[in-house]
Amino acid sequence: MQAKNTDPLIAHEDSSDADAGGNGRADGRLRQGFLLITLPVLILHGTADKATRPSGSQRCYETAGSRDKTLKLYDSNT
Repeated sequence: MQAKNTDPLIAHEDSSDADAGGNGRADGRLRQGFLLITLPVLILHGTADKATRPSGSQRCYETAGSRDKTLKLYDSNT
């Protein structure tokens, strides 16, 4: 079953149930990969983002192996 989305920024992107399994595997690889990052990391994310959740950026920040890392969440009200 494909999800129907009316958001004009992502309305033409299709998401199927088959994608969910692949996304889960990719998420695990990314988490493991982030542990290996030792360069400085800057993560920027808007809180009104409808395509990806800010909590995902928070997890990336927490998982990154770098000691020099910054997460900046931009509130949609500012």
